[in-house]
This record gives sequence, structure tokens and C-alpha cells, in this order.
Amino acid sequence: MILMDVEMPVLGGMAATRQLREMSDGVRSIPVIALTGHSSAQDMQAARDAGMDGFLSKPVNVVALRKELARLIGQRPVGEVSASPASPSSGGVAFTAAGSLLDAERIALLKRMNIMVDLLPDGLAQVREHVGQLEEAVRRNDLSAARQALHSLVGLSGELGARAMFEITKHHSRAVGGNVWPSEPNWLEQLVALTLESERALQASFSGDGAAP
Repeated sequence: MILMDVEMPVLGGMAATRQLREMSDGVRSIPVIALTGHSSAQDMQAARDAGMDGFLSKPVNVVALRKELARLIGQRPVGEVSASPASPSSGGVAFTAAGSLLDAERIALLKRMNIMVDLLPDGLAQVREHVGQLEEAVRRNDLSAARQALHSLVGLSGELGARAMFEITKHHSRAVGGNVWPSEPNWLEQLVALTLESERALQASFSGDGAAP
């Protein structure tokens, strides 16, 4: 079983799956589940066309992952893609209510797993690093580097439960993926501000769990 990131650098998940399907019989039949921050009908069709067998949206929902694994471990119709529930979306990129900053369900799951003591400091450090890379990419007018930084931020923010940041980086990632810069005025400054606000909210949410800033 392969969990394939669709937007890997150098060789994307779609291309990697196509190459896999052209290999010898013992390899070409390995089930592949697409992992992506995007979950439109077009994305799902592209996964089918590439030969993927399952489809999961980031951040990965444990229940959805178990269902996909159970389905594929059983009778696996090659090329049949089933969709996991998409991550909640506001339908836009503006987040003004305090409660919209974080994904309450994801935060509750992470608390039950009791892993944030180790995960949060490292995760926030990676977020800061990729935001810095994004700022540098914008300064150099480097769309390719910006695409990679945004892709990383989509995954990190989703896993940490930073809902607003997940939605807005996913929105900007789509624009940059089409080789254009986001059209919103001051989009980068707003993203940086949202990152700081999300970091404070996450630290507050896990402050009683021993997670260090």
C-alpha cells in the first residue's frame, strides 16, 4: 500500500503513479492512495486517470484513512477512487471569528492522542521556516519556490489543526499552482499575520498539555 503525496517536488504523485503502473506485474498492482490538500471533482478524476485507487484530503482523517485501507485490503477494483470527506471550508478566505482560527475536532483528536508535547514546537518551527521561504520566494518572484513553500504550509497547518491557515494557504496554493501570484492585495502580509495569530491560538490550546512554545 502506498500513500502518495500528489504534490511532491521534482516528480509529482500523479507522474510517479503512472510510472508505477507501467512497471512489472508484482509492482504495478500495488494499491495507491492519493494524499492532497485539494479535493475537487477535477482532482479526483486526475487521480483516477493516473491509476490511483483511493483519495484522501489533507489533513488526513483517521476514520477516513481506516475506511480506505479496509476497502483496498479487501476486493480492490483497480482505478476506482473513493473520496474522503473534504476538510471543512468556509467557502472563502476571510476568517474574522476567533473560533474559525482552529479546527476544534482536530484539536480534540490531537489532545486525545497526547502527542503535542513533541509535535507542536517542531511543527511551529517548520511553519515559521516555510513562511520565511515563501517570503523569500515572493521577493525573488520565484513561483516554483513559492509553490513548494505553500504546499508544505497546507500540510503542516492541516495536521496542526490551524484551520484558517490551512484554508488560506490552500487557496493561495491553487493560484500559484496555476503559475500566477494570488490576486488579493497584501496577501502575503495577511498570511504572515494569520500565521502569528494561529501560532498563539495553538500554544494557548495546548498550554495545559506541556507543549513548549
